Amino acid sequence: MSHDFGRRVFIDAAQGDWAPLDDVCKGFSANYARNLGHRDVSDLEPVVLTLAPLVAARDRAGIAKVLHGWEAVTVQKYKLEKYWEPTPFPLEIGE
Repeated sequence: MSHDFGRRVFIDAAQGDWAPLDDVCKGFSANYARNLGHRDVSDLEPVVLTLAPLVAARDRAGIAKVLHGWEAVTVQKYKLEKYWEPTPFPLEIGE
């Protein structure tokens, strides 16, 4: 479950799935994440803290910008630039 919890934050954000994002962002703490099975919260805490104000404001453009930035860093890390074509997240496509 630990990996699922970490991935779920990204997926919920990309989809604009507000209810679970609200729960995570409002109640986030290391103990909260550990109780849900995420053992190493060091990588997840900055993610949640970055997204929390954007989620609270329902700032779709802000969330998309952050996600696209993280996506670009991952693509560069794995040297996939020649294969990558940025596409909109569901959050950007519809309400």
